[in-house]
Amino acid sequence: MYPINILKTLFVPGLWFNPDGPIGEKLQERFERLTVLRHCGMDLKSRVKNLKENIHPTDETTIVGHSAGCVVILEAMKELPAEHNIKNIILMNPAPVKGIKFGFKDELFWKMMYPPYVAAMMFGKKFELTPTHVGQLLSIQKEKLPAVCENFTPDSGKFARELVLNQFKQKERITIPKNIKLSVLESEGDMMIGSTIKQTIHHLRLHNSGRVTTTVRVGGHLWALQNAKEVVDYFAPLQPALS
Repeated sequence: MYPINILKTLFVPGLWFNPDGPIGEKLQERFERLTVLRHCGMDLKSRVKNLKENIHPTDETTIVGHSAGCVVILEAMKELPAEHNIKNIILMNPAPVKGIKFGFKDELFWKMMYPPYVAAMMFGKKFELTPTHVGQLLSIQKEKLPAVCENFTPDSGKFARELVLNQFKQKERITIPKNIKLSVLESEGDMMIGSTIKQTIHHLRLHNSGRVTTTVRVGGHLWALQNAKEVVDYFAPLQPALS
């Protein structure tokens, strides 16, 4: 038995997230004991390994994922250490898991066919979305784009490729231990995740006896990051916070 001596929040970001940008700084200010994992440049296997290394049996932990970071969390759950003290998993606008595909009407489906992105994914080179695509997918006005783009940094083309290829793989059973509360935030109008979010929620409920708490908020993909503290307080109200 290990003594429980820490309440901790682990944040697993998605593609292109810059922990040192304005949103990353705000996250650090608003959470008392927060670890933002620095995953940019890593492939899926490395991200999963890093997350598992940050799960300790002495830490009463809430794990929060955003976008592609949710895929990392669910992958890590397959190899969860026997001794852990995870209390909550909160998935904010989760990217699609294996077997769930974007539709032709989804904005991101067409944006990712931009030739420089395709080349970066093919050769595993770092890349990030163009400011124009950031503005279109996040519904950001042109004059606000420079400030918003400070929250993004080049990320692994290999990881992006893995996410794309996941769509064409067979669906897998995703089971979360019953002593962990699983929650999902769906941002209405999220063009980055598009039509896949409801399929992901259905898939999670199917394999966890319906044990998935959900809420829908009006806002785009970035809203969840900007309001992460409120999201965590909604799903896991006992999390410590700075006043």
